[in-house]
Amino acid sequence: MNLINKHLNLILGFITSINMTACMLNNNIDIDFPNENEKVMIEAYLTPGRNFELSLMETNSLSKDLYLRLCWNAQVEITSNNDNIKLLNILNTDKKTHYTYNYGSPKYIPHSYNGTYKLKIITQLGDTVTAETKTVSSVKIAKTEITENKLNISLNKVDDEDPYYICVAEGSINDKAVTIAKNYDCSGVKEKPFTFCLIHNFFKWEKIKIKLFHITKEHYNFFNSVDKAHDANIDPFTTPQKIDSNIKNGIGIFTFYTVDSSTLK
Repeated sequence: MNLINKHLNLILGFITSINMTACMLNNNIDIDFPNENEKVMIEAYLTPGRNFELSLMETNSLSKDLYLRLCWNAQVEITSNNDNIKLLNILNTDKKTHYTYNYGSPKYIPHSYNGTYKLKIITQLGDTVTAETKTVSSVKIAKTEITENKLNISLNKVDDEDPYYICVAEGSINDKAVTIAKNYDCSGVKEKPFTFCLIHNFFKWEKIKIKLFHITKEHYNFFNSVDKAHDANIDPFTTPQKIDSNIKNGIGIFTFYTVDSSTLK
């Protein structure tokens, strides 16, 4: 699930929690919604070999009907030391990730570039939104195996500078899709090779495809904060969780990752 869906769930969860609390009190009370301004929302995941793509949306205030709207006719540029890429309005839904993008470029992200990408957006209303991300090194799965109820994925060496990873297992049980994912902060890990472990009864899976993502610290913090914010909305008495974002004058994530995959059965 991407930020667009999660953010909508957070808002709906917030209101649902208030309504549930009001019902438990058995009293009629007036609810004042917080004065939440409209925000620009961005998701952009750069990875070698894919097109430059970006989701640009805008939230509405809580006092209005709940919905997210696409932001069109913005000036969107991604720059590096080697190039300046202009992204144009194009609506595309990735069939594998189900992410929806409304800005893109026919240019492919190079495998050889090692540096920083910078994002600059000028919205139709004239607001400026910026962000930047560095690249991370390529990742390579060294070994995979299933032992009892564990799936072990080995990596020859953890990147000391960017020790953040996401491990994903995709498969099916009785023709129903199943996905398990876990984020890893490997700071301080000296083990060689290092083994990621996912716990589940994988012997029942009819197919197993493993993906190992090497991500930035900002990416790791963003995903963790979104998960915690989503969980906090289940309990109406839990303190709301702030989303960790690297977007200036907006919310979301602009990041770079590398990925390797392997199939077990």
